Amino acid sequence: MENASWGTAKEAFINAWPPLKTMERKESKDDGQKKDEKKTIAELYAPAARQYKLPEYDELNHDFEVDTIDPECKHLLKEVAKKVFERLDMFKKILETTIQPDASILTMQEAEFLSEADYDKVGDALRHLMRLDRTLLLAELENDEKAYAEFINEAMREWPRIKQELTPIVKRMQQGWSKPNGAKKRQQYLG
Repeated sequence: MENASWGTAKEAFINAWPPLKTMERKESKDDGQKKDEKKTIAELYAPAARQYKLPEYDELNHDFEVDTIDPECKHLLKEVAKKVFERLDMFKKILETTIQPDASILTMQEAEFLSEADYDKVGDALRHLMRLDRTLLLAELENDEKAYAEFINEAMREWPRIKQELTPIVKRMQQGWSKPNGAKKRQQYLG
């Protein structure tokens, strides 16, 4: 009951004082315009996608989660390129420790799960990932929208093949830890 009378009192006060009534209408109108003006990353990406023949937004978002980019960013393609790079760099770092496992006992043990053929595929994937890394580095030096678009296109062309090559290797790594002897007893440090 108190809430109902407060609402009535508030309305009576606003109606009694015209400047408040006008201000309230203005604020609600401004709020509505702000909501309408905000675009999603997908809507902002569409014109650049047409201009640079970029991959479809949904495909890009599926693999690289670009929907987490702030829609109010000033350089959208640069931010998209950074998101793509973050994902590629994560895999590059994991693969690098697989090739050079002296970082920890765990990576040394995990390295034993893979065959020579697996190492060849890891090396090939690393080579592609490093080339993409340097492509983005060059785009950063040029700081040009077209260069970022070229990186995004190249990464999207390479990623499905890299992912296909790495999936069985990562599964073997996962299965290696499922076996009872996967996590061997702590060995004596030889360094």
